Amino acid sequence: MIEPYMVKNIYRNVFKTAEVSKPPWPRMILCALATMVPIGWGWLHGELAIAVFGGLVGHLLSLNDHLGDLKHRLWVTTLSAVILAAGFWLGLQLSHVEGPSGSVFFYYLVVGLVSYWLGLLGGDGAELERAVLFALIGFISSFTTPTLTPDLIPRIIPYALIGYACLMIGGPVIYFVGRYEAIAGHASLRHSLRRSFTKRLEKHIHAICFVLMVLVSVWISGRIGIGHASWITITVLIILRPDRTLTVYKTLQRFFGTLVGVLVADVIVMLHPQVAMMITILGICAFVIPWAVLKNYWISSFFVTVFVVMLLELAARHGTLHVATLRLEATSIGCALSLIGVGLSRMMDRAAGVSA
Repeated sequence: MIEPYMVKNIYRNVFKTAEVSKPPWPRMILCALATMVPIGWGWLHGELAIAVFGGLVGHLLSLNDHLGDLKHRLWVTTLSAVILAAGFWLGLQLSHVEGPSGSVFFYYLVVGLVSYWLGLLGGDGAELERAVLFALIGFISSFTTPTLTPDLIPRIIPYALIGYACLMIGGPVIYFVGRYEAIAGHASLRHSLRRSFTKRLEKHIHAICFVLMVLVSVWISGRIGIGHASWITITVLIILRPDRTLTVYKTLQRFFGTLVGVLVADVIVMLHPQVAMMITILGICAFVIPWAVLKNYWISSFFVTVFVVMLLELAARHGTLHVATLRLEATSIGCALSLIGVGLSRMMDRAAGVSA
């Protein structure tokens, strides 16, 4: 039986916000620039649907920039860009290989192997973990998006380079001109790589459960026949963590944030806004997300949901509630699978004699 105090504790842990002395203005500015400059350039040149991919690249790279030592930052940004590009390119190439059964097999194989590595990194990998996660998301997205074809790569690359350039130029400018607060406690890339080759049983148990839930989500995504079903897998990748209590709270936070974000996105889409207005909303979300990540996961999920829906509307201009509804449906399935993964991990720990 669930006692009232338990409900109160769950509510407090889901909705409590972290104390942030001041907004991370440098990160917020860089994130907005790296996202919006490629999109704005594409809009001016009549290639908005292509430019959104460049904006997404800039956005992901900016989220992995923590304003520490300048040399380290430039190196991490460059390495993240290479890893992200490799994942995107591999997924795109694999999706157009002759013989669909073979390409699907290798798709499962790549997702499984990289997910296992992410499971071993879980919580200890910092920048390396995020770079690999973003690359896997790029791989999944490019493989499962029918409208993306290899001949579009030469058109996408310039916009991706613009997003990358915004960080490589804007980062040093802020470093030398402005004041910033570095986010401490991030493991070095070399240290993160060494720690991923661990023999700790609990790490491998988590990695096994992580892979199983990711592969099940991939299988479901291919069977249920809804658009953007890859969001199911992406949800599992993001919220299923080694800390099971954290996973439960993040699942609730993500679902609530996505629900509210979908409702707001629905209202925006119903108003049939002009492209300029949608780009403005997109820019506001890109600017706020680095702050929201520090405050609470449900707040960041809200802004990310509006951000993604606006991004897809700019790319396709559906003008309906379809995209927002699909995101909520896919997120709900991904959240459910993550909770199943928590239960499976607990059972395997008990069977192996590992303390929770």
